Amino acid sequence: MGRASRAEAERNHAHIVATANRLFRERGVENVSIAEVMAASGLTTGGFYKKFASKDALVAEALEFAFGQAVASWQQAPGNAADRLSGLVSHYFQPRPPERTCPMLAFCNSTAVSGAPATVEAYAAGVADLLEAFEQTADQSVSDDEPLVLFAAMVGAGMLARAAGPTPQIRGIQDAVLAAAGRYSSDHQEPAETLNSAQS
Repeated sequence: MGRASRAEAERNHAHIVATANRLFRERGVENVSIAEVMAASGLTTGGFYKKFASKDALVAEALEFAFGQAVASWQQAPGNAADRLSGLVSHYFQPRPPERTCPMLAFCNSTAVSGAPATVEAYAAGVADLLEAFEQTADQSVSDDEPLVLFAAMVGAGMLARAAGPTPQIRGIQDAVLAAAGRYSSDHQEPAETLNSAQS
């Protein structure tokens, strides 16, 4: 294979992964076929197995792509050094298009159901990366457990909002999580009004 052909193959591969990421996060892995991914990529279904061993292999790569996007988004979350943690939690609760749904939420069910080792490994690695990004925003004076509890609360509130929408109870949970995050900020304020979905 020539250099130009190799470069084109790499571009096509990356394009398929990015397309699959978008479709999987919009509709769920189980609701998107290989044929749909390839059609949306502008490529033939027959070429899929030249690039990926299976759909699970594609899902694993889409997971890596999605978590990479999420880490970059978290690192750019607004807030100064004193309130970065509450800024990140507020950022997490902002509504976004379905294709930008937090990958922890978007891929949770399909990863649990499939149990495919590559998918589970990619999901676990992605969660670890997001947790590290979260912990890096926490004030170093807080205990080791406090960011873990807050991370779990934030993701849990996101899962509830994704499933049930912005009910008064879920808005109240989001406000409580934001208030808890605010207690780690030097300029503690009342939480801003929360929104209707949790995204990355």
